[in-house]
This record gives sequence, C-alpha cells and structure tokens, in this order.
Amino acid sequence: MKSIALAGILLLSLSSIAQKKFEKAFVVTNASDTLHGYVDYVEQDRNPIDIKFKKNLEDKDFQTYSVRDIKYFEIEGFEYFSRWVCNISMDETEFSRLHVGVDPRHRTDTVFLRTVTSGKYVQLYSYKDKLKIRFYIKDQGDAAPQELIYHTFIDNVEASRVTEDNIFQRQLIQYAIQNNALTDKLYSLTGRSKYVQRDIAKIVETINGGNEVAFEKANHYKKNRFFVQVGANRSSFKFTGYQDLASIKFPSSITPAFTVGVDQFIKPAIGKVILRGELSFHMDRLHGTSKSSNTEYNYTLKRNTLGISMSMLTNLYNTESFKFFIGAGGGLDISSCPENNNYATGNSDSKTQSFSPDFRTYFISLSGRIGCVLNKRIEISFVYNTPIGRITDPYFTFADKYSCQQLRIGYLFSNRKK
Repeated sequence: MKSIALAGILLLSLSSIAQKKFEKAFVVTNASDTLHGYVDYVEQDRNPIDIKFKKNLEDKDFQTYSVRDIKYFEIEGFEYFSRWVCNISMDETEFSRLHVGVDPRHRTDTVFLRTVTSGKYVQLYSYKDKLKIRFYIKDQGDAAPQELIYHTFIDNVEASRVTEDNIFQRQLIQYAIQNNALTDKLYSLTGRSKYVQRDIAKIVETINGGNEVAFEKANHYKKNRFFVQVGANRSSFKFTGYQDLASIKFPSSITPAFTVGVDQFIKPAIGKVILRGELSFHMDRLHGTSKSSNTEYNYTLKRNTLGISMSMLTNLYNTESFKFFIGAGGGLDISSCPENNNYATGNSDSKTQSFSPDFRTYFISLSGRIGCVLNKRIEISFVYNTPIGRITDPYFTFADKYSCQQLRIGYLFSNRKK
C-alpha cells in the first residue's frame, strides 16, 4: 500500500506537468498581423514546433499555430522565437553514437529559433531538438542565421581517440573581424571557449561592445540551485513472524536529520518542475521491550543511515512568494549499526544475550513528499521514506517493517545570476 501511495504521488506529479500554463504573449502571423493573447509555456527544453494560443486567459478553447502559420512569437518576459529556414547539422554528440570521422550530414528545415541575445552587430540564437543543441549567429549582412559548427568524432586513424573540431571558434573570430571588434583579449577568450551558451553568449556580448539585450528571462537564472535542510526524523520499526522478536514493541524514536542537495530546473524561469538530488543523514535510536511470565526482552537498536536519492518535484501552486509542491523518488541507503543488542532477563534476574538479527548495509528506498516554499528561500516539507523489502538480512522465520517520516525546514540558495 505504501508503494502504491508513493506511485500515486509520482503519477500526480507527472500529470501536473502536462497541465497548461498560459503566459501573456503575442504572435505575428504570415500576413504580419499581430495577435495579443496568451501562449501555453510548455515545460520542456526543446524548441517548439507549434504553440497553443488563446486571446483571453479565461477562454477554454485555444488555437494551435505551427511553424508554417506564424513567423514570430514572444512569451513576454520569458522567451522569444522567430521563424527561419536554416541548415541543421545532424551529427551525433553522444559518446556512444559518435561517427568515425566527421559526419557531414545536415538537413534544411523551417524552424523556430530561440533568441538568446541581440546587440549592435550580431544576434545569437539557439535550436535544440531530441538530437542536440545548436547555436546560430546572424549579423546585418546575413540573409538568415548561420549555424556555429561543432563536431566531435572518433579519429580515423586512432580508434580510441575522440577528436573535437571547434569550427565555431573560427566563425566567431570572423564575425568579430567583420564588425571591427577583434582584440587580443577576444581572440584568447574565443580560443578557450566551449560549445555552451554561457561561453558563446559572452563572446557575442564582447563583439557587440557590451550593448546586447538578453532576450529571455531564463537567461537570468541558473539551471541549478543548492539547498540545505535540517529536521526531525521519526522512525517506526517492528519485527514480524518469529514470536520472541515479534512480541518486542519498539516505540517511535525522534532524532535529528540533515540534508544537502541540488535542484535542477527544466525551465528556470518557470521553476515548476524540479529534479532534486539529495545527500541525507539520519539516525535511529530504538529501544524495544516485551515481557512474558518468565522472560523480559530488552532490545536496543542504533542505526546510522546515509541516503543518496533522486526525486521529481512539481509545484502545483507556483507564484514568486509562495509555492506548494509534491514529489516522489527513490535512492540508495547505506546503513551501519553501532549497537544491535537483545538481552533476555529471567526470573532469577540473570541477564543473557539473546538472538539479534543482522541488518543489511545497503537497500533501495522510496520517498514521497509534500511541502511549500516561502519568499523564495524557506522550504518546509514532510518527507516519507520506506525501504523496498526488509532492512534485516533474509531470515526464514521472521521479517520486519520499517519507515521514517521527516519534518524538514531548509534554506534555498538563489539560482539567479549575478
């Protein structure tokens, strides 16, 4: 039942992603008519092939515009897309699919390019599909944006060697020369650059003389955010099966819990869907007793657990000052038992050590959570963890049931760029 409940939370998180979030926007049609209204700002990092548009926010129906229907659309304050006919490289960049030698394949297609920056001399665009991300540049003399080329491939001669061809660096230098912006500093900066938006945007900014305009709100946010949390951990444990162990009653224990981690946003400007990686630590301090007519058992169990987990969080209510979220995930728990003793005391008050089972060092756990964020920085959450299966070694005569619940308060570091 616990696993079913956690699966339900995960499904609810997934279904909430599919919910539409309309933002203020306008589109420009092929006839150059400007339509003001709202566009569904989809939580994905690929360039759209169509958009859902409605004139009024309260309208139930919407109209779908494809790349053939409109030549520009702007989600005000977030992102800006324009239609272009472009050459699109088709070589793989994933290591397991690298081509032997340069793969020259490309296609010509009509797509929406996302505007990254625009300035006095050149504009920078990006295009991402299921294959990879590509960057495009355009100045006043170009009829259409030109792809900045980057190849990575397996060497023709030495098969164990992967080679990079940073053609984009030479292209950027050429654009700097054309616009009288090349300096020794820019030349050195370009030579050290990687094929990532941060590096290329900085070079374009330098070519434009620092007079560029960032054309997406997401540019102001990092994709990652760190956090720290402290809280109270409540552990519940019992044996089942073998009568002597099953009769021992363990009251819940309350101990401190500590967590550090990092959040990754799919769309930083929206912040609705978050992938969370955590490193957590908590302790179990359990003392159980049972008493029969002849014998009293006293069981002391101390466990320390280090957890490494991944979760998906979804903000069901998402504003700047208040967010309400749910989430689910799983991970690996690594435990040690500094104390695991079971003593039996008979009528003669003689104390003897009774059977105490060994506990597993590694096990997989599932987690579910619910919580809120106040004023962008303070997170309060309730987290439920349960292992898959038992936490003791596999004995035939008994099993166990374990879970822990944590009430956490945490601080979220800003993901806004300085």
